[in-house]
Order: sequence, then structure tokens, then C-alpha cells
Amino acid sequence: MKKNTDRGLIVGLHHGASPDTLHVNLKWEGDHDISAFDLGSLGEVLHCENESENTGWAIVRSSHLVSPGEAIPLRKRAENFELRNRNNSCLSLFLLSLFQR
Repeated sequence: MKKNTDRGLIVGLHHGASPDTLHVNLKWEGDHDISAFDLGSLGEVLHCENESENTGWAIVRSSHLVSPGEAIPLRKRAENFELRNRNNSCLSLFLLSLFQR
């Protein structure tokens, strides 16, 4: 059976600190960062972090019903740039080109 590496799977949902926010747990296969996924399809992304090589979480202000088991696709044509600060922590930036077809 071929592994699907182009989408993440919502494996858990919890209500956030305010009534309109959700803590979304995501799991995926392949060499990705959580920010490579189209989390914006869930609503406004307030924060996201990786937990392990293939898991992470996001806090979103959801504009629609989100369910465990829902698949989140990778962003289209993302370029990954990693920046490191003095503490050697990493910030990944994904840029989408408006001129790509």
C-alpha cells in the first residue's frame, strides 16, 4: 500500500482558550513541517508548531465545522526558507509565488 505524503490528517480537536478557537492535532507521512500544510483552509491560523517528525498542532479561529479524520492538503508550490536565530531555533517561511502557473 502506497503512503500518502501530500496531505495531513486531523487526529484530534480541542476547544481553545476562547470559544471560537480550536487546537488541531495533525499527523502526516513524509518530510514536511506543519506549516507546509494548507492550515488556512481551517480558518485563521493563530499559531502552529511541530511536535515530532510527523506530528504537530495549530491553534485556529475556525470559520466552519472541522472534524477528526479530515485531510488537510499541502500548500501548492511552496518554497521553504529556514532562518535560525541566536538560540539555534528554526523558523520556516513558506513563500507562494503569484507568478507560478
